[in-house]
Amino acid sequence: MQIEVNKAWDKMNGKLKVGILGCGGIATQNHIPVWLRLKDIELVAVCDKSEERAKNTANKFRIPECYTDFSEMLEKEQLDIIDNCTPVQLHAPLSIQAMEAGCHVIVSKPMAMNERDANEMIRVAKKNNVWLYPIHNTLFNPIMEDIKSLIRNGYLGDIVGMDVTYLKKRDDSGVVNKDHWSHKLPGGIFGEILAHPIYLELAILGKLDILSVHTEKFLPYEWIKADELRVTLKGERGIGRIMISLNSPKNSALVKIYGTKMILDVNLWCLTLIKHKPMGYSIFSLGRDSLSQSLQQFKGTINVFIKTIRGKALPGHYILIPNFVNVIRNNEKPLVTAEEGKEVARVLEKITKQIDESDGLDDRH
Repeated sequence: MQIEVNKAWDKMNGKLKVGILGCGGIATQNHIPVWLRLKDIELVAVCDKSEERAKNTANKFRIPECYTDFSEMLEKEQLDIIDNCTPVQLHAPLSIQAMEAGCHVIVSKPMAMNERDANEMIRVAKKNNVWLYPIHNTLFNPIMEDIKSLIRNGYLGDIVGMDVTYLKKRDDSGVVNKDHWSHKLPGGIFGEILAHPIYLELAILGKLDILSVHTEKFLPYEWIKADELRVTLKGERGIGRIMISLNSPKNSALVKIYGTKMILDVNLWCLTLIKHKPMGYSIFSLGRDSLSQSLQQFKGTINVFIKTIRGKALPGHYILIPNFVNVIRNNEKPLVTAEEGKEVARVLEKITKQIDESDGLDDRH
């Protein structure tokens, strides 16, 4: 969403007032710590339907006000920005309410669950001359920044394919808790997980079409629609695949990008990258390749350890939230646009619709 922000801030040289909407782990672990690092904003209020959670969050981070009613917070506080960290089914209605009140909105992924809601959010943002900014944080973590640089500089050659794998443990709280809000989403818990792999695929492969959706179910929980998902996508620059499993012995996120000159193996959780370059078929070549992979893994692990100790192995929120502030203050180019958020919603809607129409056994086209 490229708009010119003409709103005259009467305190442009002062601090922008920020309200946090939703006080779960996303807000307390990922968003609020970033806001507190910024000098040109002021966290003035939090809101959550749980009074206890709202009070605990306000006390922990020394935020002056807390609310359980979003309308009341908007009415009483002169807020410039709302950070929407609520469950995904609330992103559209609450973001729209905030923008109608004249607030800029930064919203967790996915921006919306369907294309219709995303279009309405963009319409309201334009009508009220405010910014709408989706958080696609994994795309801006340190390892993905390295990958984008390699691609821009031509090291991979032509991109021909990309695999994104997200793994959850069978006993993950979001899986075993039948009352978790994600199970009520279109596509069930996949509706909450899919946004990350979708925006990664979009960034590398371009506009996506759905070729096939496969689901299977192994877990006995009646609240789980399916626990294995395989999606095949056709992008402008290659074929994409998404795999999500709820049957893993550990949580993990993996990416493989196939180029004509190089293949990249990425562990998004460990922030390690292995480059597979051209090689021959001799025993010597195979041995050299094995040694190269081991050395890259070791070097990458050490680098991540050093960055972590120095406080530089930071998630993408630490890039995106400051960018959002600069977008508002200086009309800086947004790193993620509302149109990109809408494209995630479009693909997400198509996949989750096929999941809901499936019986968990067959190929869905």
